[in-house]
Amino acid sequence: MQHGDFIWTDLSTFDVARAKRFYQAVLGWDYVDIGDGYQVGSATDAAAAAIYEMPPFFVKIKMPSFWMPYIKVDAVEPLLTIAKQHGAKVELELDQQNGKAVLIRDPAGAGFTCYTGTDLAGRSAPPLHGHHVWNELHVSDLAQVEPLYKALFGWQIVPIAADTDRYAILNKTGERIGSVQVLANDVKGEKEYWTSHFAVADLAQAIKQIRWQGGQIISDDSTSDGRQVMAYDNQGAAFFLRQQSQTPPTQTETTAPPKKSTWKWRTVLGLVLVYTSVLFEWNWLWGIFFLLWVLPDLRSGSTYFLEIINRRENPILYWLIMVTWLSLSVWMMLDVFTV
Repeated sequence: MQHGDFIWTDLSTFDVARAKRFYQAVLGWDYVDIGDGYQVGSATDAAAAAIYEMPPFFVKIKMPSFWMPYIKVDAVEPLLTIAKQHGAKVELELDQQNGKAVLIRDPAGAGFTCYTGTDLAGRSAPPLHGHHVWNELHVSDLAQVEPLYKALFGWQIVPIAADTDRYAILNKTGERIGSVQVLANDVKGEKEYWTSHFAVADLAQAIKQIRWQGGQIISDDSTSDGRQVMAYDNQGAAFFLRQQSQTPPTQTETTAPPKKSTWKWRTVLGLVLVYTSVLFEWNWLWGIFFLLWVLPDLRSGSTYFLEIINRRENPILYWLIMVTWLSLSVWMMLDVFTV
Protein backbone atom coordinates (compact mmCIF):
# COMPACT_ATOMS: atom_id res chain seq x y z
CA MET A 1 0.00 0.00 0.00
CA GLN A 2 1.27 3.45 -0.92
CA HIS A 3 0.14 7.06 -0.44
CA GLY A 4 -3.30 7.46 -2.02
CA ASP A 5 -4.36 3.79 -1.95
CA PHE A 6 -7.64 2.60 -0.41
CA ILE A 7 -6.96 0.38 2.60
CA TRP A 8 -10.08 0.01 4.78
CA THR A 9 -13.77 0.71 5.24
CA ASP A 10 -16.08 0.86 8.24
CA LEU A 11 -19.76 1.35 8.96
CA SER A 12 -21.10 4.07 11.24
CA THR A 13 -24.55 2.93 12.35
CA PHE A 14 -27.19 3.50 15.03
CA ASP A 15 -27.84 -0.08 16.18
CA VAL A 16 -24.57 -2.03 16.18
CA ALA A 17 -26.13 -5.34 17.26
CA ARG A 18 -28.67 -5.17 14.45
CA ALA A 19 -25.97 -4.28 11.91
CA LYS A 20 -23.78 -7.16 13.07
CA ARG A 21 -26.62 -9.64 12.49
CA PHE A 22 -27.28 -8.21 9.03
CA TYR A 23 -23.70 -8.44 7.76
CA GLN A 24 -23.12 -11.80 9.43
CA ALA A 25 -26.01 -13.15 7.36
CA VAL A 26 -25.00 -11.42 4.12
CA LEU A 27 -21.19 -11.58 4.27
CA GLY A 28 -20.55 -14.28 6.85
CA TRP A 29 -18.64 -12.09 9.31
CA ASP A 30 -17.45 -13.04 12.76
CA TYR A 31 -16.67 -10.15 15.10
CA VAL A 32 -14.01 -9.03 17.56
CA ASP A 33 -14.36 -5.88 19.66
CA ILE A 34 -10.90 -4.30 19.58
CA GLY A 35 -11.84 -1.51 21.96
CA ASP A 36 -14.35 1.35 22.34
CA GLY A 37 -17.04 -0.77 20.67
CA TYR A 38 -15.17 -0.97 17.36
CA GLN A 39 -16.36 -4.30 15.96
CA VAL A 40 -13.99 -5.76 13.35
CA GLY A 41 -15.74 -8.21 11.05
CA SER A 42 -13.65 -11.08 9.71
CA ALA A 43 -14.19 -13.47 6.82
CA THR A 44 -11.93 -16.26 5.55
CA ASP A 45 -9.84 -15.82 8.74
CA ALA A 46 -8.88 -12.20 7.98
CA ALA A 47 -10.17 -8.78 8.97
CA ALA A 48 -12.61 -7.51 6.34
CA ALA A 49 -14.18 -4.26 7.66
CA ALA A 50 -15.62 -2.83 10.86
CA ILE A 51 -18.86 -1.62 12.46
CA TYR A 52 -19.18 0.98 15.21
CA GLU A 53 -21.83 3.18 16.80
CA MET A 54 -22.60 6.51 15.16
CA PRO A 55 -20.48 9.19 16.92
CA PRO A 56 -22.40 11.99 18.69
CA PHE A 57 -21.05 14.54 16.19
CA PHE A 58 -22.71 12.72 13.29
CA VAL A 59 -25.91 12.20 15.27
CA LYS A 60 -25.98 15.95 15.93
CA ILE A 61 -25.76 16.81 12.22
CA LYS A 62 -28.36 14.08 11.44
CA MET A 63 -26.13 11.90 9.32
CA PRO A 64 -27.69 8.66 8.09
CA SER A 65 -25.92 5.35 8.62
CA PHE A 66 -22.98 5.18 6.18
CA TRP A 67 -19.92 3.27 4.97
CA MET A 68 -16.66 5.23 5.06
CA PRO A 69 -13.59 4.52 2.85
CA TYR A 70 -10.07 4.95 4.30
CA ILE A 71 -7.14 6.12 2.17
CA LYS A 72 -3.53 5.54 3.19
CA VAL A 73 -1.37 8.67 3.42
CA ASP A 74 2.25 9.26 4.38
CA ALA A 75 1.28 12.00 6.85
CA VAL A 76 -2.00 13.62 7.80
CA GLU A 77 -0.94 17.16 8.78
CA PRO A 78 0.26 18.39 5.33
CA LEU A 79 -3.08 17.35 3.83
CA LEU A 80 -5.15 19.61 6.06
CA THR A 81 -3.92 22.82 4.44
CA ILE A 82 -4.20 21.34 0.94
CA ALA A 83 -7.77 20.22 1.61
CA LYS A 84 -8.87 23.65 2.82
CA GLN A 85 -7.16 25.38 -0.12
CA HIS A 86 -9.26 23.27 -2.51
CA GLY A 87 -12.58 23.96 -0.83
CA ALA A 88 -12.79 20.79 1.26
CA LYS A 89 -13.88 20.64 4.89
CA VAL A 90 -11.85 18.95 7.61
CA GLU A 91 -14.65 17.43 9.66
CA LEU A 92 -13.05 15.17 12.27
CA GLU A 93 -9.53 14.36 13.51
CA LEU A 94 -8.73 11.25 15.54
CA ASP A 95 -5.47 10.30 17.24
CA GLN A 96 -5.13 6.53 17.54
CA GLN A 97 -2.66 4.29 19.34
CA ASN A 98 -0.67 3.45 16.22
CA GLY A 99 -1.78 6.12 13.79
CA LYS A 100 -3.90 9.13 13.01
CA ALA A 101 -7.06 9.62 10.96
CA VAL A 102 -8.82 12.67 9.60
CA LEU A 103 -12.24 12.79 7.95
CA ILE A 104 -12.38 15.16 4.99
CA ARG A 105 -15.46 16.17 3.01
CA ASP A 106 -14.76 17.18 -0.59
CA PRO A 107 -16.28 20.36 -2.12
CA ALA A 108 -19.33 18.40 -3.31
CA GLY A 109 -19.90 16.81 0.12
CA ALA A 110 -18.51 13.28 -0.28
CA GLY A 111 -16.66 12.14 2.84
CA PHE A 112 -13.50 10.02 3.09
CA THR A 113 -10.91 9.33 5.79
CA CYS A 114 -7.16 9.76 5.39
CA TYR A 115 -5.15 7.41 7.58
CA THR A 116 -1.52 7.06 8.53
CA GLY A 117 -0.46 4.20 10.79
CA THR A 118 -0.10 0.44 11.05
CA ASP A 119 -3.44 -0.76 12.47
CA LEU A 120 -5.55 -1.08 9.32
CA ALA A 121 -5.29 -3.81 6.71
CA GLY A 122 -5.38 -3.35 2.95
CA ARG A 123 -8.23 -4.18 0.62
CA SER A 124 -8.60 -7.80 -0.38
CA ALA A 125 -6.70 -8.70 -3.55
CA PRO A 126 -7.51 -11.11 -5.06
CA PRO A 127 -11.14 -10.66 -3.95
CA LEU A 128 -12.18 -12.92 -1.07
CA HIS A 129 -15.73 -13.62 0.08
CA GLY A 130 -16.95 -11.00 2.54
CA HIS A 131 -14.04 -8.64 2.00
CA HIS A 132 -13.82 -5.00 0.94
CA VAL A 133 -12.51 -5.00 -2.65
CA TRP A 134 -13.33 -1.69 -4.36
CA ASN A 135 -14.40 1.95 -3.95
CA GLU A 136 -16.24 4.27 -6.30
CA LEU A 137 -17.17 7.95 -6.06
CA HIS A 138 -20.68 8.92 -7.16
CA VAL A 139 -20.73 12.60 -8.08
CA SER A 140 -22.72 14.93 -10.32
CA ASP A 141 -19.83 17.24 -11.28
CA LEU A 142 -16.37 15.69 -11.52
CA ALA A 143 -14.70 19.03 -12.31
CA GLN A 144 -15.77 20.32 -8.89
CA VAL A 145 -13.78 17.69 -6.96
CA GLU A 146 -11.04 16.40 -9.28
CA PRO A 147 -8.44 19.09 -8.36
CA LEU A 148 -8.74 18.17 -4.67
CA TYR A 149 -8.04 14.48 -5.20
CA LYS A 150 -5.14 15.19 -7.54
CA ALA A 151 -3.59 17.56 -5.00
CA LEU A 152 -4.09 15.25 -2.01
CA PHE A 153 -3.14 11.90 -3.49
CA GLY A 154 -1.56 12.50 -6.91
CA TRP A 155 -4.39 10.59 -8.60
CA GLN A 156 -5.08 10.63 -12.31
CA ILE A 157 -8.78 10.38 -13.16
CA VAL A 158 -9.23 9.19 -16.76
CA PRO A 159 -12.25 8.03 -18.83
CA ILE A 160 -12.96 4.32 -19.12
CA ALA A 161 -13.29 3.56 -22.82
CA ALA A 162 -16.02 0.94 -22.43
CA ASP A 163 -18.32 2.95 -20.12
CA THR A 164 -20.23 6.21 -20.38
CA ASP A 165 -19.60 8.72 -17.59
CA ARG A 166 -17.29 6.35 -15.66
CA TYR A 167 -13.67 7.16 -14.90
CA ALA A 168 -10.73 5.17 -13.60
CA ILE A 169 -8.72 6.37 -10.60
CA LEU A 170 -5.00 5.72 -11.09
CA ASN A 171 -2.50 6.03 -8.26
CA LYS A 172 0.99 7.50 -8.61
CA THR A 173 2.35 4.35 -10.23
CA GLY A 174 -0.51 4.12 -12.74
CA GLU A 175 -2.32 1.25 -11.03
CA ARG A 176 -6.10 1.44 -11.14
CA ILE A 177 -7.35 1.56 -7.55
CA GLY A 178 -10.93 2.87 -7.84
CA SER A 179 -13.46 4.54 -10.07
CA VAL A 180 -15.75 7.55 -10.41
CA GLN A 181 -19.26 7.53 -11.80
CA VAL A 182 -20.86 10.80 -12.85
CA LEU A 183 -24.60 10.60 -12.19
CA ALA A 184 -27.47 13.07 -12.23
CA ASN A 185 -29.14 13.77 -8.90
CA ASP A 186 -32.40 12.17 -10.02
CA VAL A 187 -30.46 8.90 -10.32
CA LYS A 188 -28.12 8.95 -7.30
CA GLY A 189 -30.07 11.27 -4.98
CA GLU A 190 -29.10 14.74 -3.82
CA LYS A 191 -25.90 13.77 -1.98
CA GLU A 192 -22.42 12.95 -3.33
CA TYR A 193 -20.75 9.93 -1.74
CA TRP A 194 -18.07 7.27 -1.83
CA THR A 195 -19.20 3.65 -2.08
CA SER A 196 -17.66 0.49 -0.60
CA HIS A 197 -17.83 -2.77 -2.55
CA PHE A 198 -17.66 -6.30 -1.12
CA ALA A 199 -17.01 -9.62 -2.83
CA VAL A 200 -19.36 -12.57 -2.29
CA ALA A 201 -19.02 -16.18 -3.39
CA ASP A 202 -22.71 -16.45 -4.34
CA LEU A 203 -24.27 -13.16 -5.40
CA ALA A 204 -27.78 -14.58 -5.78
CA GLN A 205 -27.73 -15.96 -2.24
CA ALA A 206 -26.38 -12.68 -0.86
CA ILE A 207 -29.24 -10.79 -2.51
CA LYS A 208 -31.75 -13.15 -0.89
CA GLN A 209 -30.13 -12.61 2.49
CA ILE A 210 -30.27 -8.83 2.09
CA ARG A 211 -34.03 -9.01 1.53
CA TRP A 212 -34.61 -11.54 4.31
CA GLN A 213 -32.70 -9.33 6.74
CA GLY A 214 -34.79 -6.25 5.91
CA GLY A 215 -32.46 -4.57 3.41
CA GLN A 216 -33.25 -3.42 -0.13
CA ILE A 217 -31.75 -3.98 -3.56
CA ILE A 218 -31.48 -0.58 -5.23
CA SER A 219 -29.81 -1.38 -8.56
CA ASP A 220 -28.29 -4.29 -10.46
CA ASP A 221 -26.03 -3.09 -13.26
CA SER A 222 -23.35 -4.36 -15.63
CA THR A 223 -20.25 -2.25 -16.22
CA SER A 224 -16.83 -2.97 -17.66
CA ASP A 225 -15.90 -4.06 -14.12
CA GLY A 226 -18.66 -6.68 -14.17
CA ARG A 227 -21.97 -6.92 -12.36
CA GLN A 228 -22.48 -4.47 -9.48
CA VAL A 229 -25.44 -4.72 -7.11
CA MET A 230 -26.22 -1.70 -4.93
CA ALA A 231 -28.13 -2.31 -1.72
CA TYR A 232 -29.27 -0.64 1.50
CA ASP A 233 -28.80 -2.52 4.74
CA ASN A 234 -31.63 -2.67 7.29
CA GLN A 235 -30.63 0.75 8.67
CA GLY A 236 -30.29 2.51 5.32
CA ALA A 237 -26.52 2.35 4.72
CA ALA A 238 -25.65 1.93 1.04
CA PHE A 239 -23.07 -0.63 -0.11
CA PHE A 240 -22.23 -2.66 -3.22
CA LEU A 241 -21.74 -6.37 -3.87
CA ARG A 242 -19.91 -8.09 -6.69
CA GLN A 243 -19.29 -11.72 -7.54
CA GLN A 244 -16.08 -13.00 -5.93
CA SER A 245 -14.62 -14.06 -9.30
CA GLN A 246 -14.81 -10.49 -10.61
CA THR A 247 -11.39 -8.91 -10.23
CA PRO A 248 -11.27 -5.11 -10.71
CA PRO A 249 -9.17 -4.35 -13.79
CA THR A 250 -5.85 -2.56 -13.41
CA GLN A 251 -5.94 -0.96 -16.86
CA THR A 252 -8.09 1.87 -18.12
CA GLU A 253 -9.02 0.17 -21.39
CA THR A 254 -11.59 -2.49 -20.59
CA THR A 255 -13.94 -4.79 -22.41
CA ALA A 256 -17.45 -3.49 -22.88
CA PRO A 257 -20.20 -5.33 -20.98
CA PRO A 258 -22.21 -7.87 -22.97
CA LYS A 259 -25.07 -6.38 -24.91
CA LYS A 260 -28.52 -6.97 -23.53
CA SER A 261 -31.40 -8.08 -25.68
CA THR A 262 -33.39 -5.17 -27.11
CA TRP A 263 -36.58 -7.24 -27.28
CA LYS A 264 -38.88 -5.69 -24.64
CA TRP A 265 -41.61 -8.30 -24.53
CA ARG A 266 -43.13 -6.98 -21.30
CA THR A 267 -43.63 -3.56 -22.84
CA VAL A 268 -45.19 -5.07 -25.98
CA LEU A 269 -47.52 -7.24 -23.88
CA GLY A 270 -48.46 -4.21 -21.79
CA LEU A 271 -49.38 -2.19 -24.88
CA VAL A 272 -51.51 -5.06 -26.19
CA LEU A 273 -53.36 -5.21 -22.87
CA VAL A 274 -53.90 -1.42 -22.90
CA TYR A 275 -55.50 -1.59 -26.35
CA THR A 276 -57.57 -4.59 -25.25
CA SER A 277 -58.84 -2.85 -22.12
CA VAL A 278 -59.90 0.22 -24.13
CA LEU A 279 -61.46 -1.79 -26.96
CA PHE A 280 -63.54 -4.05 -24.71
CA GLU A 281 -63.93 -1.56 -21.82
CA TRP A 282 -62.33 -3.98 -19.38
CA ASN A 283 -61.49 -1.56 -16.57
CA TRP A 284 -60.31 -4.41 -14.33
CA LEU A 285 -57.20 -4.66 -16.52
CA TRP A 286 -56.19 -1.19 -15.31
CA GLY A 287 -56.38 -2.54 -11.79
CA ILE A 288 -53.79 -5.15 -12.71
CA PHE A 289 -51.61 -2.44 -14.25
CA PHE A 290 -51.71 -0.37 -11.06
CA LEU A 291 -50.74 -3.46 -9.05
CA LEU A 292 -47.83 -4.22 -11.38
CA TRP A 293 -46.61 -0.65 -10.99
CA VAL A 294 -46.73 -0.85 -7.20
CA LEU A 295 -44.96 -4.18 -6.57
CA PRO A 296 -41.52 -3.23 -8.03
CA ASP A 297 -41.68 0.12 -6.23
CA LEU A 298 -42.33 -1.62 -2.92
CA ARG A 299 -39.30 -3.85 -3.47
CA SER A 300 -36.97 -1.05 -4.60
CA GLY A 301 -38.05 1.62 -2.12
CA SER A 302 -38.53 4.28 -4.79
CA THR A 303 -41.31 5.32 -7.17
CA TYR A 304 -41.83 7.79 -9.99
CA PHE A 305 -44.68 10.29 -10.13
CA LEU A 306 -43.57 13.28 -12.22
CA GLU A 307 -40.26 12.91 -10.33
CA ILE A 308 -38.38 10.20 -8.41
CA ILE A 309 -39.63 9.73 -4.84
CA ASN A 310 -37.40 7.68 -2.50
CA ARG A 311 -38.84 5.98 0.59
CA ARG A 312 -35.82 6.96 2.71
CA GLU A 313 -35.89 10.64 1.74
CA ASN A 314 -39.66 11.26 1.44
CA PRO A 315 -41.43 8.47 3.37
CA ILE A 316 -44.81 10.22 3.74
CA LEU A 317 -45.05 11.11 0.05
CA TYR A 318 -43.79 7.67 -0.98
CA TRP A 319 -46.40 5.81 1.06
CA LEU A 320 -49.17 8.19 -0.02
CA ILE A 321 -48.41 7.29 -3.65
CA MET A 322 -48.26 3.56 -2.82
CA VAL A 323 -51.63 3.67 -1.02
CA THR A 324 -53.12 5.63 -3.94
CA TRP A 325 -51.99 3.07 -6.53
CA LEU A 326 -53.16 0.12 -4.40
CA SER A 327 -56.55 1.74 -3.78
CA LEU A 328 -57.02 2.40 -7.50
CA SER A 329 -55.98 -1.18 -8.23
CA VAL A 330 -58.60 -2.63 -5.89
CA TRP A 331 -61.28 -0.24 -7.13
CA MET A 332 -60.62 -1.06 -10.79
CA MET A 333 -60.46 -4.84 -10.26
CA LEU A 334 -63.77 -4.77 -8.36
CA ASP A 335 -65.31 -3.60 -11.64
CA VAL A 336 -65.38 -7.21 -12.85
CA PHE A 337 -67.83 -8.09 -10.06
CA THR A 338 -70.21 -5.19 -10.78
CA VAL A 339 -70.77 -5.98 -14.45
